[in-house]
Amino acid sequence: MATSLNVRVVGTSLRRFSQKKGNELAAVVLTELRQDTPVLTGKARDGWFVQVGPGSASAASVRIGPIYVLNDVPYIGRLNDGWSDQAPPGFVQIAIARAVDGVGRIK
Repeated sequence: MATSLNVRVVGTSLRRFSQKKGNELAAVVLTELRQDTPVLTGKARDGWFVQVGPGSASAASVRIGPIYVLNDVPYIGRLNDGWSDQAPPGFVQIAIARAVDGVGRIK
């Protein structure tokens, strides 16, 4: 009885911790992506958003557990491929790696 209660408490604590870290990571990814997205009109930069569950098939997305960071601007893929001189090809992956590294240091 006490063991199953302890396992439940640990499970609940782990779920809360991972949800908190997932939320932190999503917020940092969103910030990094907005910072790194090339800007001409601001549409692509302002197109990043967070939601629970997947977005449309046409949206660029980063999945963090049940949380998705999305951008449904039609040309975001081209920007990530290096279409703009303002950001290197793969800027999305670079921003995500930087965010993961930063959140990994959060206690």
